[in-house]
Amino acid sequence: MAAGNFVFYGSFFEYLAKGLIDLDGHTLVAMLMGTGYTPDDDSHTVVADISANEVSSGTYPDYARVTLTTVTVTRSGMVTTFDSDPVDFGATVDILAAYIVLFDDTPTSPADPLIGYADLNNSGASVASVDGPFIVSPHATNGWGTFGPPA
Repeated sequence: MAAGNFVFYGSFFEYLAKGLIDLDGHTLVAMLMGTGYTPDDDSHTVVADISANEVSSGTYPDYARVTLTTVTVTRSGMVTTFDSDPVDFGATVDILAAYIVLFDDTPTSPADPLIGYADLNNSGASVASVDGPFIVSPHATNGWGTFGPPA
């Protein structure tokens, strides 16, 4: 499934500017959030702020968080694109999730800073996999997200 629009958490740009997050040099991880999660771009800064709403049912706990592969950061003109391979949470799983959240698993202070999230159904409602694959793909053109000066 294709993820909805990716939204960077407010703290992401601060952590990036301070060198705490390295998009293509650190271990980046994806986690799934349930429908009880309400994104707060300003106050959610690390995984500990949101982990209570991580999916905990179905077979997700068996597979849980997934490390991103083939992470790329590319620039075209004034726009930088952050991308990776699709995130595969399993081939035969039972998962019900509303959001995918990406974080940097490398820093220790602060531990697990958040990067951003995407709504899996574009409405905050959940999507499901029942005894099937659960794969989330970044946008075909914009990857997980782009940043640069305003258009």
